[in-house]
Amino acid sequence: MKNFPKIINFKFTKDKRGTFSKILSSKINNELLKSDQIQEINISRNNKKGTVRGFHYQIGRFKEKKLIYCLKGKILDVSINIDKKSKNYLKVFKKSLNEKDNKLLYIPENYAHGYQTLSNNTILLYLHSKPYKKKYQRNINPIKNNFKIKWPLPITNISKKDKNS
Repeated sequence: MKNFPKIINFKFTKDKRGTFSKILSSKINNELLKSDQIQEINISRNNKKGTVRGFHYQIGRFKEKKLIYCLKGKILDVSINIDKKSKNYLKVFKKSLNEKDNKLLYIPENYAHGYQTLSNNTILLYLHSKPYKKKYQRNINPIKNNFKIKWPLPITNISKKDKNS
């Protein structure tokens, strides 16, 4: 299952102070990232529900694996297999993430990644196995594409770069 996006459920402890969760451990790292290590950690803040980001990926030696956690709000996460050698080439994977479900989304190499926010003030935590390199970054237009992605909400916000890719 390592070549597909997948949800990782992790445990949390709860007491009168609140909750505590470990979202990354050596076990998860070894199972998913193998010899790769986290190279970059990013936070994405999205003010308005309906915001779309994506589809982004990197090529060459900067192909990356991603781990995504929803700190606040709710999203529909969409990944597209872009590996021409894969039997799942161009297959679309959709997963929902929200602040209450205590789930981490793993996205392997060779997937273009995007999402739509389903609530206002959504915050995502990204962990990347490779650093961002503009020269190696590619986009697929999340609106005008051959995948006929039906976003659950009208698109309220999208970058010029994503809209024009």
